[in-house]
Amino acid sequence: MTPDYDVAQVLHAAGLGLTYGTNLFTGPIRAAQGPVPLAATFCVALGGSPPEGYLNNGAATPELFSPLVRVIIRGSSQAHATELTLGRGVIAALHGKPPSTYISCRSRQSQPEPYGEDDDGAFLFGMDFDLLKDE
Repeated sequence: MTPDYDVAQVLHAAGLGLTYGTNLFTGPIRAAQGPVPLAATFCVALGGSPPEGYLNNGAATPELFSPLVRVIIRGSSQAHATELTLGRGVIAALHGKPPSTYISCRSRQSQPEPYGEDDDGAFLFGMDFDLLKDE
């Protein structure tokens, strides 16, 4: 699967009230309409560092891939405490606890980063996660 999907699956199973396809999505942020609610969380793959080869007992092995995934929480501008609490839960669920096919997952922030309001007045918070995978 893709790194954003893998992160979303960890969050889905983390007991944070996030359900994939209901209030948890992969890919870019989408407008609150149809099946996408205003209060939603998005996992977005942003690329990451270039692959690096490494040696294992002197033999060349597959490369290490370092994808970067941003988790963005969107909620009402009146409920900052709710988004912050969810963001802290996201960090706790992912930092040091990589998806099953990854070696590591590290948060770049200690707290959710405020991004301000979107066009609908919903407040956004984000967190970036560096993943490491051996392929």
